[in-house]
Amino acid sequence: GAQGLNISLGDIECLLRVSQSAGLGTRAGLDAYNRKRHAEARLRVSGVSALNRASMTSGAGARDLRAEALKLLTRVTPLRRSVMRKGMGV
Repeated sequence: GAQGLNISLGDIECLLRVSQSAGLGTRAGLDAYNRKRHAEARLRVSGVSALNRASMTSGAGARDLRAEALKLLTRVTPLRRSVMRKGMGV
């Protein structure tokens, strides 16, 4: 989906920057790319995993907490925008 596209665009942008400074395929270039992209990839995987686990939790307490969190995201515009931007990789 859109998240995959945005991540891919970020990867391409990073590769272009790295290729101009350290060169593609060099150890230095690969290390630079890894430093710049690994943290974001881990954050996205962790975030999606947490959202999936939260959506599959069936207990009443978890359901109520999830509903309140969604209400909060709906009501607090800056928070909603921030979450959406992070999800889009912006």
